[in-house]
Amino acid sequence: MTDQNRTSSATFVFMILAVAVVLLVWNGVSRYHENLSLHHRLVERVTNAAASEVSQEVRELKRRVALFSEIESDLLSRVVLDPLDDISYQTLVSLVNQHFTGQLGFAVTGPEGELMATSHSGLDEPRLREDVAAFARGAHTYRPYLYPLDGGYHFVVMTRWATLGGARGAFLVSFRPERVAVLLKKYEIENHRLLLMRSTDPGLIEMTGVGAREAQGSPSRLAAEARERLITSREVPGTGWVVVDRPSEAVYDEIKGDIARNTGLFISALVAMTVVLLRYLRKSEERRMRTESMLQSTHHELELRVRDRTRQLTEVNQELHDVVERQRVAEHTLREREATLRAVLESTVDAIVVIDEFGSIRSFNRAAEEMFGYAADEVQDMNVNMLMPSPYREQHDRYLSRYLDTGKRHIIGIGRRVEGRHKDGSTFPIDLAVSEARIGKHRVYTGILRRPLESDEEAADVA
Repeated sequence: MTDQNRTSSATFVFMILAVAVVLLVWNGVSRYHENLSLHHRLVERVTNAAASEVSQEVRELKRRVALFSEIESDLLSRVVLDPLDDISYQTLVSLVNQHFTGQLGFAVTGPEGELMATSHSGLDEPRLREDVAAFARGAHTYRPYLYPLDGGYHFVVMTRWATLGGARGAFLVSFRPERVAVLLKKYEIENHRLLLMRSTDPGLIEMTGVGAREAQGSPSRLAAEARERLITSREVPGTGWVVVDRPSEAVYDEIKGDIARNTGLFISALVAMTVVLLRYLRKSEERRMRTESMLQSTHHELELRVRDRTRQLTEVNQELHDVVERQRVAEHTLREREATLRAVLESTVDAIVVIDEFGSIRSFNRAAEEMFGYAADEVQDMNVNMLMPSPYREQHDRYLSRYLDTGKRHIIGIGRRVEGRHKDGSTFPIDLAVSEARIGKHRVYTGILRRPLESDEEAADVA
């Protein structure tokens, strides 16, 4: 092997090595951004889920407080009109303790927001008094924030009350922030913190999974540079809060470290392979010179083998073509059968509902849409008991489970008259016939339903 050939081979190998290193670095950067994007999407889903559950919690508290004030409006009126009526006040205290577990206290105001009765001194805090007065006068819709209370914090749910006699005012219940902090803690992932911040003051931390403000052991206000690192935020509907995710530097260091380690391993392996390749090229050149004469003698034999191999490949290719054509014909036939079956289901005058072994609706034809008032998209994957009135609705899943356990048929293959429930809530009689089929390892149940042409009494008269 000449020196010129060796130099050319080495140059070529090093060029390949340089290109491979560039490609590996580019791939590492691309993977970093891809992993970061996937991570951000995960954080966004977690943030959305936390905001949704916090919203449900606050909405449920609002509903309960509003319902309580509506039911007990006369009692609230008595407390406001006669603050010295201790019996009415103690009755109200007892009812609030009974209906609102974990509450810190309550307060009742007059129409101008004047505080007439309260069960906790923290409800007399100046900022809260301002919000209560504005709410009682109808100046704004209250959105819960945190208020200081005995070295801690609480948030308040307010509602307006009124009686037929014309008395009115506001009723509010105070809750510990821990019930919301627990929800945030539930959705926090490693090296991340979920923060509940005030929408009107983006730097003020209202709550974390640890607790409220100072209780979290860190400053209650984020600096501007810290806010820049927040990945995503989601407003909590019906509140003055926004859920944000604050990652630690460890998140990015971990992603970078994994990619850097993998890239370093690939580069090390590539360098080792390059050294081996250079040695191989040198030896292969020597072998090439020795084997060149042998190639001439075996050329004719190779041609024969190539022709034979070409003939074999041609035969295999023809066989593959035939298999593909048969598969295409079979798929076309299957699509035609599916289209025919779908047309039959949609054109039949009987309502047809197909469910799986768990009671979820899998098929709902046009006649079923007309009978129950639901579109097929509305009931897809929903439990079929939504089409039944009580008590059949509550009993259906138990019947289905008992059949799967015992094999004892209650209605399958028998047929009977049952009650259906329309989307508008009305009920009507239907004749139901149910059949069972197996698809693979799973069962499906097909129900054919039709409205009776005449009631049982009319049928008896005709007989």
